Order: sequence, then structure tokens, then C-alpha cells
Amino acid sequence: MSHFEVEFADHQWLQARVRQLIEDSESELDPEESLILYGLDSLRVMRFAADLKEHNIHVSFEDLIKKPTLASWRELIASRQGRT
Repeated sequence: MSHFEVEFADHQWLQARVRQLIEDSESELDPEESLILYGLDSLRVMRFAADLKEHNIHVSFEDLIKKPTLASWRELIASRQGRT
């Protein structure tokens, strides 16, 4: 597994990326709280899924929206890294 792949499952990277998506650089995000409550919407989830696919991490919008929490996404991304 390369450094690049490890980076995607890293809690700090994921939290920073989600902060970008919800346009909030200051809030501490609860890993178990729904990201919808922080203002994440379906268009941003689709954008995130597309970003991940560009890096060969195949996660669909449906996969992400089923349980939109940092903890779930970190686990999902880690399980999909490197799959083609």
C-alpha cells in the first residue's frame, strides 16, 4: 500500500476533506455524527465519490450516503483502496 493510499483512510485527511466539502474549517467533527447535520448535501457527496474514483477508490454515492459519518467513510474508503 502506498503512502498516497494510506492518506485517504487517515482520519485527519478525511476530516479536512469533509470540512472543505461543508465549507467549515473550524468545527471539530464527531466521527459518529451524521455529516448531514453539519450541512453536507447530496451534491457534495457525489463530488466526493467522484474525487475518490479519480484516485482509484471505487465508492459510490449510495455507499457514502447510507451512513454519512466520518467513522463509516474512513472504514469504507480503507476497504476499497486499490480495487479496480
